[in-house]
Amino acid sequence: LFLGVPFRFDDALRMSYEGGLIGLLRPFPLLVGAVSLAMLLVHGCAWAALKSEAPIGARAERLLNWLSPAFIGLYLGAGAWLAFGIEAYAISSATAVAAPSNPLAKQVSIGGHWLADGALGGWACVLAAVAIVLAACVPLLARRRHHRTAFLASATMVFATLFSAGFALFPFLMPSSLDPRSSLTVWDASSSQHTLGLMLIAVIIFMPLVLAYTTWVYRVLRGRVSLQHIR
Repeated sequence: LFLGVPFRFDDALRMSYEGGLIGLLRPFPLLVGAVSLAMLLVHGCAWAALKSEAPIGARAERLLNWLSPAFIGLYLGAGAWLAFGIEAYAISSATAVAAPSNPLAKQVSIGGHWLADGALGGWACVLAAVAIVLAACVPLLARRRHHRTAFLASATMVFATLFSAGFALFPFLMPSSLDPRSSLTVWDASSSQHTLGLMLIAVIIFMPLVLAYTTWVYRVLRGRVSLQHIR
C-alpha cells in the first residue's frame, strides 16, 4: 500500500486495475510479508507455549528465542526503508469531510516521507517502539514461565504493529500509483449514512451472538492440552 496500487478511476468513477501478480513481488512488499510472517509466528508460539505442555510447549519457548529477534530486525529494516526510502502521498487540497464520497474531488501530491511528514507519523513511531519492546519481552516472559503474560504481550505487539502501519498511512487507505488523485482515503472511501445505519443494526443484533459463542468455545477449550488429555 505504501508504494501505491496500480488502479485509477475514470470520470464516471469506474475503477480499472492495471497491475499483475509479478508487480506485487517487489523487494519492499516481500520484506513486509516477512515481517508479517515473523510477527504471526511469534504470536503463534506464545499461544502454543501457553496452551501446550512439554515437549510442544518447550519447543515453542525455544523458537521464541529466534523468532522474536528476527521480527525485530525485519520490522526495523522495513521501518527504516519506509522512513527514508519511500515517498509519501499527501492531500494538497481542502478536504471536504461532509461532502458525498468522491475520490476524484481532491488533489494529491507525492513527496516527503511517510513517518516524518505524515499526519500521524509520530504516533506510528510510538507504536513501533511499543511493538519492538513487547517483542523483546515475549521470549523473556516465556522463559520465566509467565506464559499468560507472554501471550498478552505478543497480542499487544500484533496490535501495535498493525496500527503503526495504519497510522503511518493515514489518511490514505489505498494510494494509487497510476493516478494519485484516485487514491482512497478514510473520507472518500466511506459508505453512505444509510448503509452505515443498516450495518449498525446488524452489529447490534449479531455481535452479542458472536461474543457469546466465542466465549463458550474458549471456555470449553480452556487450560493446557496434554498428551494424556488427547488420549
